[in-house]
Amino acid sequence: MNFVRIRTSRRTHSTDRAGWLAVREMGLIVVILAVLFWLQSLCGNESASTPSCPNGLSERAVYRISLDQTGDRLWVFRPSDGITRKNLVTCEVEQRLDVPFSETAALAHSSDGLTSLWCKSDGLLSLARDHHESRLAQIPLLGDFVVDAAVSHDGATAICATSQGQFRGWTHDESGAREIAYQLPSRSTVMNIRLNRNGNRLCVMWFNGEISFHCPVTGIDLGARLSIGSRCLAMCWSDDERLVGVVADEKIRVYDTTNGEIVFLAPVEGGSAMYVTCVMISPDSKLLAMATNLTPEIRLWNLETGTSTGGLHGHTGIVRGLQFSPTSVHLFSAGYDGTIREWSVTSRAQLRRID
Repeated sequence: MNFVRIRTSRRTHSTDRAGWLAVREMGLIVVILAVLFWLQSLCGNESASTPSCPNGLSERAVYRISLDQTGDRLWVFRPSDGITRKNLVTCEVEQRLDVPFSETAALAHSSDGLTSLWCKSDGLLSLARDHHESRLAQIPLLGDFVVDAAVSHDGATAICATSQGQFRGWTHDESGAREIAYQLPSRSTVMNIRLNRNGNRLCVMWFNGEISFHCPVTGIDLGARLSIGSRCLAMCWSDDERLVGVVADEKIRVYDTTNGEIVFLAPVEGGSAMYVTCVMISPDSKLLAMATNLTPEIRLWNLETGTSTGGLHGHTGIVRGLQFSPTSVHLFSAGYDGTIREWSVTSRAQLRRID
């Protein structure tokens, strides 16, 4: 083959080069079209009710919400406003934290309302506790990146994880604060982490379909483990630690951690776990809520009967955040349309809208 190429004419070389360039340009066009199609799928379908605002996207879109243990205070993260803590009784903003959206990799808050953990994309961790104590730490990323953060209900343990299994944070006890720093043996890529209410058990979801449980302070494996058998993209954990909800491939599964059995199974709208934006189990472990980027509808299921209880309709943009009230009778949702809505999970009626 090399001999034939050497003896061919210059014109043949030019023709071959032109053909090679044409193939290369065609491949580039295919890649660009594939990227555009992927971006369009992430944005979902444009709402017919807001034709001038694709996907209901507002300048004050809400990306994340978190509710305290009383159900009276709500943390709201908007790229335009940073983090605000709103009193749902007085409807007043009690606290504001300027957090640049472009620098934010992960956020977490305690349910007692006193501890916040902010992880920047450059690996800098910032802990604010009791409104006056603050701590800083730096994760050496070196090609790694921050994927998730978690804070226990009482704020005593706050931890951040990277894709390669680095864990950093702090724990507080009678003797004071201690820094958390360890590396888990790599099984795959870390996707999500969750802390239990007491902050003494860490749940780690790996991309390869494994869920492992660890001591959050030392990283010691606690022995229990779930094998999903497919790639995991999202996870939720019930307050009683009995149920773990996993979004993988085309389905959402809920496992009983005591025996590893599947207690609930439902298809993901659109047929791909990539479309799921958030999933949540109610504090009483009886309900499951899920939202996707295909539609503003919020889906609800009864975990005891395995049946759908219907959808919640009202948002005009993609829903990015879900949070049940401590009593499990109300659900808060937040989305690209810039609104937060409170729902009754029994009647599925919208109780109020918070702009």
